[in-house]
Amino acid sequence: DQGKLVEAEASLKAIQTEIDDLPPNTARQGRLLVERDQFLRQSIWHVKRNETRQAVPLLQKVVLRQEQLGGDSPQSTRAWLLLGSALGSLGEWNESAFAFDRAALQQPKLAAAKTAAAVSWLAANRPDLAVDRAEQAGRLEAEFLPIVSSQARFSRQASCFQNRLPF
Repeated sequence: DQGKLVEAEASLKAIQTEIDDLPPNTARQGRLLVERDQFLRQSIWHVKRNETRQAVPLLQKVVLRQEQLGGDSPQSTRAWLLLGSALGSLGEWNESAFAFDRAALQQPKLAAAKTAAAVSWLAANRPDLAVDRAEQAGRLEAEFLPIVSSQARFSRQASCFQNRLPF
């Protein structure tokens, strides 16, 4: 919706003004955190506007800020996933696959990241890596299926029980 994008742009500008006005003695760690989050918000805004090329450098900045902060975060995982999608849409398949692999390293149980990496590796003409990532994704999904199956079975049994109650 165009109206929401306009509102979001105004909010992004207001947040950026606040960041720009941070005093010079602001703790480095705090500045890196707010910059990382702002770059992520800006990149998502560009993606929503179908401005993929503008989103890529911002997503790369999210990743860089996270490296400066150390460790992983949900924001950096999301940035790697968005970067993989953006680069794939631009036909940069090797870089796309690398980004999805990095997301999978941060979230090893995320089958979707491995599946996306497999697709990108295949498009990059690396069937060996594509098969490897697809097999990894398949193993993760196989681990998950018994849990889903048990939940569905329990849900059906509970429903049958409730249907038999006299009230």
